[in-house]
Amino acid sequence: MKLKEIFTRKQSLSDLPVEHDWKLVSRSYSPPRKDMEAISKLNLSASVLEKAVCGVTTYLWQCANTGELRKQEILGNDNDELSDLVDKVEKSGMQYVRMNGNTYAITRWVPPASQ
Repeated sequence: MKLKEIFTRKQSLSDLPVEHDWKLVSRSYSPPRKDMEAISKLNLSASVLEKAVCGVTTYLWQCANTGELRKQEILGNDNDELSDLVDKVEKSGMQYVRMNGNTYAITRWVPPASQ
C-alpha cells in the first residue's frame, strides 16, 4: 500500500458520521423587557421582537464524544416555578410570597385522618 493511499483512507474515516452524546453545559434566561414603549420605537426584526416580548432561554450543549458545541434558544422560560416553590416548602417549610400588595403563605396540607 502506498503512503498516498493510507492518507486517503484516514481522511475518509474522519468523514464517517459520529454518534453524539450531548450534555447540557450551560443554561441562561433573559426575561421579557418591561419597557415595551421604548422597544416599539426601535426597528427590530420579528425574531428579536419576539425575544424582547417573551424572554428567551438559551442552552449550551457539548458533545462528550467530539467536544462540539451547540446553542439552542427557546422563547420564554422553561423553569417550572411552581415545582421550585413546592421543593422549597418540602425542604424548609412554609414559604411566603408577596405579590401586588398581598402576602400568601404556601405550605403542605395534610388531610386529617378519617375515622
